[in-house]
Amino acid sequence: MELLRIRAGLDRPEFGKRMDYSPETVASIEQGRRIPQTGSSRRRMRCCGRGRSLP
Repeated sequence: MELLRIRAGLDRPEFGKRMDYSPETVASIEQGRRIPQTGSSRRRMRCCGRGRSLP
C-alpha cells in the first residue's frame, strides 16, 4: 500500500482521507501491524488513479 500511495504522490493524511482511514491507520497497515479491511483494495486503486471507477 505504501508503494501505491507514494507512486500516486499522496502523503498519509491525504491517502487516509481518500480511503476513509486515519493517517495512523494508514501507517499501521503500511508497517504490517494491521490488515486492511476486505474490499479496500478496489478503493486503494481508485483513490490512486488506477483501475476503473466502480458505481
